[in-house]
Amino acid sequence: MKIIYPLFALSIVLMSSCAKNNTNELYQELKSVDKMVLAKMSITKTVTMNKENPFGRRKAGYSYDTYARAFIDLSTLQAEDLVFNDQNQTVQVFLPPVEAELMGRDTDMHEVYTNITGTRYQLDEKDLTKLKEEGNESMRTEWEENPMFKAHLIESAKRKARKYFENIFEANGYVASIEFKNSEKRDNEKHN
Repeated sequence: MKIIYPLFALSIVLMSSCAKNNTNELYQELKSVDKMVLAKMSITKTVTMNKENPFGRRKAGYSYDTYARAFIDLSTLQAEDLVFNDQNQTVQVFLPPVEAELMGRDTDMHEVYTNITGTRYQLDEKDLTKLKEEGNESMRTEWEENPMFKAHLIESAKRKARKYFENIFEANGYVASIEFKNSEKRDNEKHN
């Protein structure tokens, strides 16, 4: 009987040591991902020109797609953001905030309509470049002022992140509770 107790105690120490190593490996694996893109969307932007004078008119509309993405930066994940309870086989996960950003646009513009009359000349590359620049400026303003775009993208990313991390931890024997850190705190840190 006395031999069983030390063996039992040794097996508990070994099991807890393996669990600690396993959780540390899991943390290191997650942190090494860096930016994890969870959702993408395209936003079609239409830009127009409307110029008239006694010699005719130049009206045109062109469209192109702008792309946005939502991601979490796992390089900022800290060891204390994963709170394991080996006794209950649960883990509380505090993920970095989901961030959304514009990431580019189509280089080509698609003609929606043109109406050029009189002695007015056709649109040239200079006109199209000016339309693109106006469209880009307008898109950046809409992105910053209209929370609908970001909110939709961020909510989609959060749903995917929860499912993904629940599955990762379940495969490692844990039931995960996923929360996201406050992005306002992070924004304040960036500005200080």
